[in-house]
Amino acid sequence: KSSKSGSPLFFKLNHTPVNADKWDNKVYDEDKWPGALYYSLVSMGKGKKGTNSYTLLGFESKDNLSNYKMIEVITVGNDGAKFGGNFFDFTDRNPKRVVFAEGEEEQVIRAAMSFVTQGLGTAILVGREDRVRERAAAVGIELDGKNGIEIHNARLSHRNAAYAQALYERLQRKGYLMRDCQRLINNDRNYFGASMVALGDADAMVTGATRNYSVALNDVLNVIDAKPGHKLMGASLVLARGRTVIVADTAITEMPTAEELADITVEAAGVARRLGYEPRVALLAYSTFGHPQGERSAKVVEAVKLLDRRHLDFSYDGEMAADVALNKDLLAQYPFCRLKEPANVLVMPAFHSASIATKMMQTLGGSTVIGPLLVGLDRSVQIIPLGAKDSDIVNMAALAAFNVGG
Repeated sequence: KSSKSGSPLFFKLNHTPVNADKWDNKVYDEDKWPGALYYSLVSMGKGKKGTNSYTLLGFESKDNLSNYKMIEVITVGNDGAKFGGNFFDFTDRNPKRVVFAEGEEEQVIRAAMSFVTQGLGTAILVGREDRVRERAAAVGIELDGKNGIEIHNARLSHRNAAYAQALYERLQRKGYLMRDCQRLINNDRNYFGASMVALGDADAMVTGATRNYSVALNDVLNVIDAKPGHKLMGASLVLARGRTVIVADTAITEMPTAEELADITVEAAGVARRLGYEPRVALLAYSTFGHPQGERSAKVVEAVKLLDRRHLDFSYDGEMAADVALNKDLLAQYPFCRLKEPANVLVMPAFHSASIATKMMQTLGGSTVIGPLLVGLDRSVQIIPLGAKDSDIVNMAALAAFNVGG
């Protein structure tokens, strides 16, 4: 739901939301997120057979949309039945071992403690044990005897030899010697953590608090490949004015070809479905259905033709401008368009336009941006923004445990 002004409609703890008759009078209390004072339901729009999808967010303040926790994806049928999509409940039922690669950072330690306290799984902090405990004590966290938190020193791990050998087999024809691989495993927490995931000693990993996204991504890709038959890409969730939209590709391919745009479309639709949404995908350009014509738009048109040959089971169309994709009245001016409701997945024509758009929305305020989510890896890894807060890290750790990237 949203207010008439378009801003999120909040409700306080221990109060059912407005028009809650279809929510089984469920009360969202402090069991969902102890730090939350307010919750907001953000609509994702209509799905199949008249269902409606919502995202439930928790906030500490109505005036600070940057500090949130993504709690639940809820799908509601016309009869009020609720089903699908709570990844925090999923991780609670299926606890995972998640590597927190930058385990000596205070915000990472706080996030790991929150992850374990919420029963989401085991947190593996990578770092020197004395330094991790010192940093934890500095923020009032006692790790001694704490079940669910492990500390792994990369240099002292008994798995070092196996990790170095596996890495050497991947990189030996890329100019790396065995001693280079051993040095990376001993000294680089991203290589060590990713190796834990690659060799099955952990289920997922979250990193990026102290490194630029591209640097962290390069570290991970030296250890873990893209999943066969899938396109590696980044997807961001944008929650604004009572709506949720997935934007892709926000992280990987700078200037995608028509074939790559088609692949990105399929991966982004998969993300929507894993989160409980029925995808309606708009392939964006500066033009709308041939006006004005241009070389950049022609690539998007070709991508739609390639998608047509794949006989997909979700709605998509393009090329179209962003306002047409998101505005029902403007969309109605094109009755031939396959999208009968505004899009909830936007495929951008290039990485730079996607990155610029999402960062502008996040910085200007009035919206919440989650991601980029790393999609298409053979193992579950998520990279947080440089300098991310502990709430961001917990969200990404839960998404990694849920394997939102497929």
